Amino acid sequence: QLQIGAQLQQLLNICKKWHPVIVHCLLENGPLGFNALKREVGGISAKVLTDSLNDLAEQGIVVREEVSKKPVRVDYSLTELGQSLEPVITAMYRWGDEHLEPME
Repeated sequence: QLQIGAQLQQLLNICKKWHPVIVHCLLENGPLGFNALKREVGGISAKVLTDSLNDLAEQGIVVREEVSKKPVRVDYSLTELGQSLEPVITAMYRWGDEHLEPME
């Protein structure tokens, strides 16, 4: 049976389906509110986005900041650890541009 090191397991958790897209959007746009992030990501349900943001927050990649109480406004941004993923995310997008056909 394949033994996966803790660091590799953490990297695989970061690479779940929507996680790289969310991190990429936050890298490109800076802090975003929930609805703005949902629009930027595109094609993701509110529940999946919420679950993904919670997962990324638990991993120390994303931080949730309450900007105002009335109306309630929350922004999501990358932590220093999340920002350190920039070369990885950029490499993934570059690889996709070079090797994958666009979906219609």
